[in-house]
Amino acid sequence: VYRALVDRIGYGCIIYSEESTVLIDPLPDILIPTSLEECDDDYDGIVSNFDLSQKTDEILNGQTGIIVTYHETIEDAENNSNGIIDLYTNTTADNQTLHVRLEDNETGCAATTTLDLVVNPIPEIITPPVLELCDTNYDGVTTMNLSSLDTTILNGQTGISVTYYGNQEDADNATNVLPTEYQNINDPFTQELIVRLEDDITGCYSTTVQGIVVNVPGVIEVTDYELCDYTNPGDLTEVFDITTKDDEIINGQDVSLSYFASFSDSQDNINALSTAALTNYSNTNSASETIYIRLEQNVTGCLSFGSFNVTVNPLPNVIENTDLVQCDIDDVQDGI
Repeated sequence: VYRALVDRIGYGCIIYSEESTVLIDPLPDILIPTSLEECDDDYDGIVSNFDLSQKTDEILNGQTGIIVTYHETIEDAENNSNGIIDLYTNTTADNQTLHVRLEDNETGCAATTTLDLVVNPIPEIITPPVLELCDTNYDGVTTMNLSSLDTTILNGQTGISVTYYGNQEDADNATNVLPTEYQNINDPFTQELIVRLEDDITGCYSTTVQGIVVNVPGVIEVTDYELCDYTNPGDLTEVFDITTKDDEIINGQDVSLSYFASFSDSQDNINALSTAALTNYSNTNSASETIYIRLEQNVTGCLSFGSFNVTVNPLPNVIENTDLVQCDIDDVQDGI
């Protein structure tokens, strides 16, 4: 409240005005809001989907009757010009500061604050090499441990979670994550999985594709190898040329063939029978012995295993017959 004093110089007459009231309208309360963060989408630090209105309630902090506008410069904010209306694309990569104007709807009093925009990087992605596996029963389905792929896909990054999905939609929504021990039942032989790499702190993610190929091993179809006991009949021992089975077993396939005297040796790929041993193989232990086969696909390295028997069959027993004598007792002596 104030009154004006009017003093006419030289006369000493003083006049006081009526009381007047000066009202000072308060400025809107301001605070510095938390940063508005978005995830990058192409590694350039620029995004086009900053929704500034998401911060309005935080900036108002419970105040009513306040108009909030966003501006690129402090001058625009103070002059209430060039307000940002739609989704905003930051003009400075990674980090940018905007200016916020809070104006009282009744008094027109205004105050300004700032809002920081942050573009968080997404995990770096590579196109990992195709995972090639070997089938065991020729159906194109096998079990794989997906976590074994993580190190290659991360490519040295830390603080990143890796998950696998059957399609892009599931990967984007982080739903229906595939189990670590995965079996490609629905997509035999070949499949593409979608891999999601998510930053453990920001939640920003990127995706890549992991190819899977299930290779079938070589097919082994072979008959037993049988010989008659012609050499030293009765000892049931003969010499076999095992290499004569090569064409039957390989049957046009692009494979490498090895023979072994035991199943464990074929599994461990040790003590393979030499060419000399194969071409002059003698069954020394029994009349029937088992030869074990290891077949390796030359391109994929997939293995298959089989066996066949080498058998010496005994000769029939030969009985020395005696003469059969019959008297010619009919009326005609004709020897019949």
